[in-house]
Amino acid sequence: DEMMRRFRATVTDGALDLAEVERHAADPATIGRLLAKRFAVATTSGTTGTIGHFVTDRSDFARISGAMFARILRHRLLRSQNLRFGFGRRYRMAMVVATGGHFISRLVSDFRPGGGDLFVQMKLLSVTDPLERVVDALERFQPHYLHGYPSFLELLAEERLAASRPSCAPERP
Repeated sequence: DEMMRRFRATVTDGALDLAEVERHAADPATIGRLLAKRFAVATTSGTTGTIGHFVTDRSDFARISGAMFARILRHRLLRSQNLRFGFGRRYRMAMVVATGGHFISRLVSDFRPGGGDLFVQMKLLSVTDPLERVVDALERFQPHYLHGYPSFLELLAEERLAASRPSCAPERP
């Protein structure tokens, strides 16, 4: 609440005002697009009663996203793994997140560092889709890495475990 009340004091670019950021975030057509061709806008869901709006310029967003991907892929960035991925065998990442807003995980799923598509294939799935649709898409995609909210990942794990158990129901003639 305080950050949004004092928005001008929390951003380093004095040209931005909260009303402009809110207009950008309210328009579904701007999801994944930069504000003023310069700023990534991320929002919270508002479950606390106030929607948080966070603004990062393009170069800083690239650094943040690059650091995140380097952390995720740190075990794949070893010399011994370089030939395993790339050259037609891309690392497959799936993100099951909220896709209907300017949420940070949605924005990150769109980020591709220069040449990143040569090594990483990203699949974005919506946490609001039916569980069966998400499971089917993941089965077809076979990701090396899966990102999602812990509660949804737990549902996926339970679904996987249930599918691997033999049926206890008696067979009908």
